[in-house]
Amino acid sequence: MLKISKNPQKFFIFAFLASIFFAVFFIFGSPALAQYGEEQLTNINVPKIELIRSIINIINYVLGFLALIAIIIVLYAGFLWMTAGGDSKKVDKAKKYLINGLIGLIIILAAGAITLYVFNVLGDKIAGGGGPGPGPGPGPGPGPWDLPTSIFKINAIVTDCGNPNETNKDVYLCSAIIINFNNFVGKESVKEAVGNQTLKIEDCTGSSCANVVEPDFYPAKFTDGKPTGAGSEWTLSGRSVVFYHQKLFQANHYYRLLIPKTIKDQTGEVIDPDDGCGTGLEAVPGCVSAAINFRWIFATGDRTDKTAPAITSSYPVGPTENGYPDKNVGLRSTLRVNFSEPIDPATINKDNIKLKKVTGSVNANGVGGTVAIMPENYALSLKSNGKSFEIYDLVLSPFQWYEISVAGIKDLCQNTMVGEQKWRFETNDQAPKVTLVYPRDGYEKACPDTAVYAVFNTTMYNPVTESCTVTQNGQGGGLVTSGTLTPANHGRILQVTDDYTDPTLNPNNFCKHYEFLPASNNLTANTDYTAEIKTDLKLNADADKLEKKWQFKVVPENICSHEKINCGADVNNCPLNNNLCPANYVCSQSGNVCQCESLSQNNSFLRVNGASCKIDNANNIVTYPSPNPLRGQADVCRNAVISVEFNKLLENSSVFGNVLVFECSGVPNGANCANNSIAGQTSVFVIDNQNGAREGLKFAPANFLKRNQYYQVVLKKNEAIRPGIRAEDNTTLQSDYIWYFKTQDSEESCALKSVNVEPANYSTRQSNSQVNYKASSFTNNCQEIANNYLWQWQSSDVNIASVAADPADSSQAIAIVSSGAIGGTTKISASALGKSDYGNLNYHPDACASDIDCQDYYGDGSYLCPNSTCDIATKKCTPVINNLSPSQGPVGRYITAEGCYFENGKGSGKFMFGNVEAKYPCNTSWKDKEIIVEVPANAGIKTQVITKRNLASNKNKLFTTTVECATGAPVPVSGVPGICSLNPTQGKEGTMVNISGTNFMSSAAGTVFFKNNFNLFPTAKAAVTNPKINPPAGSEVTFNNLKAIDFTKWSSNLITTYAPNGATSGEVIASVNNCPSNGIYFNVIGNSCDNDNSSPGCQVNNNLCGYGLVCEQSSCTCQLPESPPPPTAPIIKEEYNNPTGSNVCPNALVQVYFDKKMASVGLSENFKVYENTSSACPTAGVVKKNIWQKTISFFNNLIKKVIAAPGQPANWCKIDGRVSLYNYTY
Repeated sequence: MLKISKNPQKFFIFAFLASIFFAVFFIFGSPALAQYGEEQLTNINVPKIELIRSIINIINYVLGFLALIAIIIVLYAGFLWMTAGGDSKKVDKAKKYLINGLIGLIIILAAGAITLYVFNVLGDKIAGGGGPGPGPGPGPGPGPWDLPTSIFKINAIVTDCGNPNETNKDVYLCSAIIINFNNFVGKESVKEAVGNQTLKIEDCTGSSCANVVEPDFYPAKFTDGKPTGAGSEWTLSGRSVVFYHQKLFQANHYYRLLIPKTIKDQTGEVIDPDDGCGTGLEAVPGCVSAAINFRWIFATGDRTDKTAPAITSSYPVGPTENGYPDKNVGLRSTLRVNFSEPIDPATINKDNIKLKKVTGSVNANGVGGTVAIMPENYALSLKSNGKSFEIYDLVLSPFQWYEISVAGIKDLCQNTMVGEQKWRFETNDQAPKVTLVYPRDGYEKACPDTAVYAVFNTTMYNPVTESCTVTQNGQGGGLVTSGTLTPANHGRILQVTDDYTDPTLNPNNFCKHYEFLPASNNLTANTDYTAEIKTDLKLNADADKLEKKWQFKVVPENICSHEKINCGADVNNCPLNNNLCPANYVCSQSGNVCQCESLSQNNSFLRVNGASCKIDNANNIVTYPSPNPLRGQADVCRNAVISVEFNKLLENSSVFGNVLVFECSGVPNGANCANNSIAGQTSVFVIDNQNGAREGLKFAPANFLKRNQYYQVVLKKNEAIRPGIRAEDNTTLQSDYIWYFKTQDSEESCALKSVNVEPANYSTRQSNSQVNYKASSFTNNCQEIANNYLWQWQSSDVNIASVAADPADSSQAIAIVSSGAIGGTTKISASALGKSDYGNLNYHPDACASDIDCQDYYGDGSYLCPNSTCDIATKKCTPVINNLSPSQGPVGRYITAEGCYFENGKGSGKFMFGNVEAKYPCNTSWKDKEIIVEVPANAGIKTQVITKRNLASNKNKLFTTTVECATGAPVPVSGVPGICSLNPTQGKEGTMVNISGTNFMSSAAGTVFFKNNFNLFPTAKAAVTNPKINPPAGSEVTFNNLKAIDFTKWSSNLITTYAPNGATSGEVIASVNNCPSNGIYFNVIGNSCDNDNSSPGCQVNNNLCGYGLVCEQSSCTCQLPESPPPPTAPIIKEEYNNPTGSNVCPNALVQVYFDKKMASVGLSENFKVYENTSSACPTAGVVKKNIWQKTISFFNNLIKKVIAAPGQPANWCKIDGRVSLYNYTY
């Protein structure tokens, strides 16, 4: 028993020191102790922020208990003193207790304050990160990477379903529902939402969920920890909120998931009310925002899932993948494991996923040694797609073998993976550092247009935020937290140039190159510059962070020099070091070394673009190798397609006859390949990636390549006797481009493993624009194979764009942006044999690369934004106010601000009257081109829009506050009339229009006007069929200052009228007692757009049409733009076919002409010439057929014999030849 009565002062001092030691211990503890702590916490799948909070709570309880003891001692001293009865010894004893008690109380309070200071200040303030793990660097859970993102939002909603690209369709009846957030979720907010049933699933009676009931698998409870498997329950696992149910969903049924906007992350941040479902490229498909929640409707199919999840790939690679074992893993790498389907977050824990060190002797194949009992320090994170998890927060030892073991992982239908899978890898000695800066530190002759950048040897990808962008204001983004280039008068901003944009790829291959852009912003001559980049990547137990500072001097152009950058010594693999070069440069051969070469400046000759294979863990292609197969590659498929890319657009006709592929009797040396070329089909491909078109050529062999055979490819230069391959600008290859490869030793052809759809990302500002898409087939190691598949194309959001396959070649498709589409992103996907890929088609009217992109909203001159500029940081057009309707009036008046790029949805945006923010009536009517606001008290003169992206508009549109509604018109008794909306907002003359608003005075006078800037000509008005009424006395409605005549309803908040004969596009204004409302724009369809009525024909003038309308030349009227028709099947122009009839020369060319340009894919298989002979057809004898091929051949021959005409030879034998494409003008 502790006796504090003998010396309580010493006791409290001891408690004080223990508290301080306890706090420091948990933040800066030794590696051994920290590792011991992690071992004990191995099975707790919670972020370290919760652990630290628990420690603080324990300290608080201990200090509180000690404070209670101190108070008891003080009270006891008072008792002794009062009962001393004048005894001096008892009084002295009481005084001693009193003094010691008070000192102890002071010590306890100081201990609490210092402990809190240690945690909050020295310990990265809890919200920023956890403590160190073993050795240098952070520990698991929210370490230095776990900064709160700029907003708290939903990253994805995942189910087990029939189509992984559409998780809200064909959902399996047994599937759990995962809501993946971008930050760790606060438990209490989820528990409360489940308890008050704001987080729930509803049973819908139809696809629109107009009527809902409680589903038969409810009620649901909240389970703190792992799911119990009993009934229906919600659980929380890190960043995932999961719904489990034992009773199956109903088949072919609709349900609705409600996610309340009260859900918080662990820092107390609630879901962003506007962007909680994401926007643009990050939008969650099917998720919509309502007043108090987010809603996600999903449809079940009629199936359950009995298939166990399986590992499909990993980084480092597993035993079944090429390149195993990986012996070049970085010391701070992020490890990833990909599964065949979404997996249960509750099973992502250290019971099931183990990373251990291997000691002892291990051979080159990773065999041998002893697995350490104590696991390494690491953290786990389920990725947003639900199909992968990452192992991060690693500080591995150099040249050390490690073992990963995975078992017990379940899918969302609770099927468990089969057995345990283990694989090993070895690290290199690459600790995080900056490997290159440019200009180099101390360089004295930099040019004003010099690139300024740094290259890291490891990725700056943040596994928690899943981002590489430079962190802004300490929130969100990747591990690079800031970049400064001083003096700061240049307008350049630090940006990542090799961003990680596809979550299916290996992040360790990206986010190493950070550059101050745009480089077109010149630096000032005769100036010393200092560049500095800071990161949040901790290097050691002292919490030192990776940073880099360097200096250089800029001098005038006439004496400056761009220092050459050597990017490698292996001239055959220069492209592997593209990261060492600035943006818009590539690492290319220059003599015997690799040097960075400008893509824009080196146009003096045609050259092959070298490129290495970039492939994700699931074998999805992101970059074509060039050439492909690669130089010296020894495992090439027999059904391979040979391709190469160039730095320029090719003259198509120049490639035919100048691409030669030879069989070689050994390693090619020239002599053993001559005069042994193979037949095949050459074609040119063009991919527009909006960074300049990428063009190359492909050679598809007529037959499978031979097994275990060397081949040499020759691309011919210009020669005296024949022209070679040339570009459209007539530049040519400097020399023949030659490389070789060898096929694999197998009779079998390679199977389709992955698909690549290009362009991978295409952005447009134009509605009705067309984008050409191409699907290519690949197997392992980025090898392209013959594309003999029937492709299915799909758009994930047909409201943004539709897509149709080319009837002549299903591997090609055309996507068309829908007329009137709202900005957003749709995925254009192609699939074959269960493999698929997609490209993002981004339609953003406010996206820009320069100021000129922002001047024309629709791109057709019908709606101009003359004062808008392109914001460099966001690549968005700044908002601009073009007009205020009206520009004067009293407090309380509705104002319509017309302009550009306000963004749809107010969010955190503001409309300002000077320094006073407006009020927002009409349920906050905030659209990209129109905002309705109410004039506040004390309104200033200058108006300005500030969008939710914090982009500010011009201030030169002025509003004057008056007492009267208009000159000579007092404010009506009921208030100033205001219009909130028109329905519809466009139509022909005679179209019924509903005008919604306020103070229309159902029993008093009023007028509605159409105010317009256009002079258009009337067309015939459609008949009004609804019963007419007369407007109230003194009330009227006009279209573009033209009075409306016909009305079927007039109330204080709704007017139903008809666009009058002769109305033109412009504003609709309602007036009451000569007091006008604000105006809302109405497009009149069918008006004349003839710029000169005095002359015959149509002088087209789109400026005479309303916003978004086009002048149709045939009718010379303003119409909605029509979507182009889908592509039609090609037609053979039989009159041009050659040869025909008899007396044909033996050496004749067989030519077939089509009415449109044809694709090369499939021509060799579908364009065949047969010889009619009575003898048996010769057997190729080079390809060994399997049983299925033999069966098909038997039935083909049988059919030929059955349908042969009497007297006709029974055998039509295919003759060999080469099929090629060329352009021809009829």
